[in-house]
Amino acid sequence: MFLIINQGSVTLGEQELSLKLMQNLVGVQGEQSYIEMVRNQFSDPNIDLVCDDSFLNNSDCVESCITPKAIILHGQVLAVGVNNSETVGLSPAQLEIVMRELLVFNKVDGILIGYPAMNFFN
Repeated sequence: MFLIINQGSVTLGEQELSLKLMQNLVGVQGEQSYIEMVRNQFSDPNIDLVCDDSFLNNSDCVESCITPKAIILHGQVLAVGVNNSETVGLSPAQLEIVMRELLVFNKVDGILIGYPAMNFFN
């Protein structure tokens, strides 16, 4: 399992992770993108965020989330596990870490505010 993160939304993905799937899910949903792995942002170093390679300044995408180390990511983002440098699904413990430590943006009265991911998990 992995998480799909958008502004104001966190959902569970259960498909088998592949490069093509990740390229289709990040950035602007449905448009294939080059991916970038954002590593070492959580208390568990075996959690990565996968995003469009222009995640820092993609004006085509809204701000989705801010990492525990204060990196703002744009567009649709995935949270995945890592095992021996291979991208894998999140364990239940890793899922809880992401839910606690990642802040997902939501607009309130036109102001962008970050809330723990668990607030938006459906």
